[in-house]
Amino acid sequence: MNKFLSTIKWDVRFQISNKLYAVGFVLTVMWIGVIILFPAEYMQYVIPIVLLSDLATMGLLFMGAIVYFERGQGFIYSIVTTPLKTSEYLISKVISLSLYVLLVTTAVVASVSFIKNLNANYMYMLLSVLVASAFYTLLGFLLSSFFKTFTDFLFPMGVLFTFFNMPLLWMFDIASLQGFRHIIYIMPSYGLVILLQSILTPKPWYDIVYAVIYNTIAIHALYRLCIKHFNRRIIGRSRDIDA
Repeated sequence: MNKFLSTIKWDVRFQISNKLYAVGFVLTVMWIGVIILFPAEYMQYVIPIVLLSDLATMGLLFMGAIVYFERGQGFIYSIVTTPLKTSEYLISKVISLSLYVLLVTTAVVASVSFIKNLNANYMYMLLSVLVASAFYTLLGFLLSSFFKTFTDFLFPMGVLFTFFNMPLLWMFDIASLQGFRHIIYIMPSYGLVILLQSILTPKPWYDIVYAVIYNTIAIHALYRLCIKHFNRRIIGRSRDIDA
């Protein structure tokens, strides 16, 4: 446990020393400035769009950047020669980045809610941010195992970003999309949209249950794939020995 906590602390210090928190501060101020330009009645659309787009960017882009930096510095290969397990390394990354994302998101939602006099549900905000952050962070980690350079990583990252943000369109009740209403439930990110909408708009309990359970399954599947491909593609292990 002490080893694992030390790994999380190291990751947080690494993020601070590499100006990730400074970037987070700039993003927070920027998003607050943009969101408050919209009328209060549009917040039920604006906040989910901003949060999902931002969570996807931070999860995919930042995780990829961190992994490629550590690969370049050789730190990532220390897992082979130290007692640190791949699973501990990965979970530490997810936790540390989720804490960072939670701070940025809380600052944005709290500030906008205060300025616009909104009644935000912070319990659902916490739930939605942690689920979305874990999903996109693991997705970024998995994607990074397939490409040797960060430049090669960027294009497929953009494709995934676009694909998984498509469910945002279903918030607007576009007539031509209604025939796909049931099909869109197949995408885990639609559950993320539901959770993010619940911050300001009450959602049926069964939608919340669907979103949480389906994304938990998706996160577990991503976690297993991350362990498998990291062991085999990055550090050259022939099998999953510690997941």
